[in-house]
Amino acid sequence: MTQHKEESGSPGPLVSTTIAELRRYPPFDEMEPEAMGFLAARLRIAYYARGASIVRPESGQVDRLYLIRQGAVRRSRGGPELTLSPGECFPIGALIGRRATTYSYQSEEDTFCWELVAEDFHRLLATSPRFHAFCTNHLAVLVERSNRALREQAGEGLLDAAGMLAPLRLALARLPVSCAPDAVIGEVLETMQGQRVGSMVICDAGRWPIGIFTQPDALARVALPQVALTAPIDRVMTRDPVTLEEDATLAEAAIAMARRGIRHVVVTRQGKFAGVISERDLFALQRVTLSHTSQRIRLANTLEELMAAAGDVRKLTRQLLAQGIAAEQLTSIASALNDALSQRLIAIVAARHDLPGAWCWLALGSEGRMEQTFATDQDNALIYTEMRAKAAFLAFA
Repeated sequence: MTQHKEESGSPGPLVSTTIAELRRYPPFDEMEPEAMGFLAARLRIAYYARGASIVRPESGQVDRLYLIRQGAVRRSRGGPELTLSPGECFPIGALIGRRATTYSYQSEEDTFCWELVAEDFHRLLATSPRFHAFCTNHLAVLVERSNRALREQAGEGLLDAAGMLAPLRLALARLPVSCAPDAVIGEVLETMQGQRVGSMVICDAGRWPIGIFTQPDALARVALPQVALTAPIDRVMTRDPVTLEEDATLAEAAIAMARRGIRHVVVTRQGKFAGVISERDLFALQRVTLSHTSQRIRLANTLEELMAAAGDVRKLTRQLLAQGIAAEQLTSIASALNDALSQRLIAIVAARHDLPGAWCWLALGSEGRMEQTFATDQDNALIYTEMRAKAAFLAFA
């Protein structure tokens, strides 16, 4: 491999330009000015030709952080894994652990990376709280940023009708998963299972999406026709998948799915693969409404389903608070929903016990006064007529 490096650490316009470029990506868009100055003054630029190995387990302890400036890098470990795009860093976990990387990183095209030596990486980690948070919980930070952007777009909480105008890029909460057209079917299926994704996007050498393979395709196009798992994925993929640019709205994605009868839309950034929005994603992003929450409570048959419904109650009340609802109305709604939760819970648990005679469950305190809030130390009481059944009622309670 041939690398050509140039200094980007001298003070002046070059450092300022580097900072401006970095500010386009997380976490650098929110990092402290002093930390950004430190980082930009110490970065070096390295060039990797297409197909070059950048770092791999055999390289030993990782000695630098790589930040993609231009191009694309494939992260793999035995099969097709992830394609990293500009603004993404690697291998953070290995640097923090002062060890070798467990993945191999290879340039998919001519690629330029900023590089930060390990010593400077650890200094930045120790002095920048934002960088430290990003590095120690990399994926969680990306998801949190996406969720926060959705909250800001939709008005504190969840997407309503106006929130469906949010751009697709705000809903891309995970790193994109793709493979080459010559990847074998077996490896693709293993990757989909390991990454817990319902689709695999097939990209050409320039990261342009040329096909998509979904979980239903595994049955219809592989298992039933008995296609060999060693065959290339381009034999069974859907060619020319439906794509939308990342600035398109969630509503446009929903319309495309409805019109085309599909469950996945490929999201692109200037034509290149950036992620996937699924039908499940759109349902998950829909606004939690009062009727939806009430229905979910009524239909719950297990404690787990009730716990999920209780989460909806909290989300709904926070959303109503953000919309400016009066306190009296808010507490009345929260109390009514908690009453419904309690009634359904009592019905489910009572069915497991043999409770003789007449009995009554009482909600006391704020719940009894219909003044329930987000959190509670709720007190309850139980009245029953069969005194000899005290042990049974205690077990039930």
